[in-house]
Amino acid sequence: MEVQGEIRSRNPVYPPFPLPPPPGILVQTKQVIGTGQCRVLLTPSMTLFPPAVEIKDVHMRVEVLEALVCTDQVLVNAVLHKNVNFKAKRFVHRPCDSRVRGHDTRYGEVRYCRASFPFSCVICVDGAQRGDTAEVVNAEVPEDCAFEFLERDGLVLREKLLALIVVKVVRDVQQFIGG
Repeated sequence: MEVQGEIRSRNPVYPPFPLPPPPGILVQTKQVIGTGQCRVLLTPSMTLFPPAVEIKDVHMRVEVLEALVCTDQVLVNAVLHKNVNFKAKRFVHRPCDSRVRGHDTRYGEVRYCRASFPFSCVICVDGAQRGDTAEVVNAEVPEDCAFEFLERDGLVLREKLLALIVVKVVRDVQQFIGG
């Protein structure tokens, strides 16, 4: 069977034969689309039992549960974990065994209270698209942004603190290198 004339593709954009691969190596890399941050004012309160006489120390940690990317925004769900060590109010006055009169010894307990507080925020990142990946760069409560208020009875610890979350949005891209 003989074919006369010229062979044409049904789709004029693509040639009828496969194109040779471009020279070089195909690599998959991550392209940084942008970074952004949010600051969230949190006002958690904790009930301390037995009531506290003095707060010894407070350890705080921010855990990001998920960071979802949508058009030009990143939605962040996080939890603030707090651990408070305090001196309890239950103590007994006993005379001191030393030879100096007028002093007494106080016996008491050092206790802790642990609690978690969920929160959310929105971070604007220009150029972000659904399907991109958000990487958490930093999630913390800066030490100079936390203020503690122990109420008179020592039963409730109220705080005002600022949580900081920084994210970076990346996109997987393929490109040829070398050649």
